[in-house]
Amino acid sequence: MEEAITLVNLRFDSNAYYKLNITVRNIGHRDVWIASVGLNGTNVVSQVSLAWNNDGAAVSVTRSGLHGGTYHLISGDAITFAFRSITTPVFSNGNLLVVVVATEKGTRAVEQWKVGA
Repeated sequence: MEEAITLVNLRFDSNAYYKLNITVRNIGHRDVWIASVGLNGTNVVSQVSLAWNNDGAAVSVTRSGLHGGTYHLISGDAITFAFRSITTPVFSNGNLLVVVVATEKGTRAVEQWKVGA
């Protein structure tokens, strides 16, 4: 198994400091670089306010080089992407959201989520 990721948590709370949290785990045997976090077809990775790993340590976007603009996710670890605000989509009760997290190589984890459910 080269690359494999899965979504393990989606949380939205309009009253919380971080309105949306998306946690992705690397279940493969190799490190991956997360290149996009999509909500209903819009890549919102540039709107990440904070990211942290299983140990609670901050994870920063890679600024330059081969993996520039991505988040390094070690095999067996997870990253939580936290958003203070999202410009898209609308988080209204009953709306269906499609969350797609993808690596540089195109490996994807997809989850459909109904707001308020």
